[in-house]
Amino acid sequence: MPRFLRRLSARLLISMGLISILSSVLLLAIYFEIVPDRVSAIRLGRAALAESLAASTSALASQSDATRIKALLGFVLEKQGSAVGGGLESGRNGGRRSGRAS
Repeated sequence: MPRFLRRLSARLLISMGLISILSSVLLLAIYFEIVPDRVSAIRLGRAALAESLAASTSALASQSDATRIKALLGFVLEKQGSAVGGGLESGRNGGRRSGRAS
């Protein structure tokens, strides 16, 4: 055993060994994607929100209910802190925006 390791106490050596094992397990968990990735979780949440908004607004658009679409977009913008803005464009009025919530 090297000379400098003889001077270290058994508690310190056991602690260093446990820290090494713990860090190895953590790195393996990250490598095998067992630990959830925060960025991808946010991305999946945003995709789910966009899909549900698309389904809701398409159902409301088939009923020509622009006021409820505006209310829905306004509600989402109010509740979502990361949302920048939302709008509603209609082909009937020359492609101009018929409603905007921001």
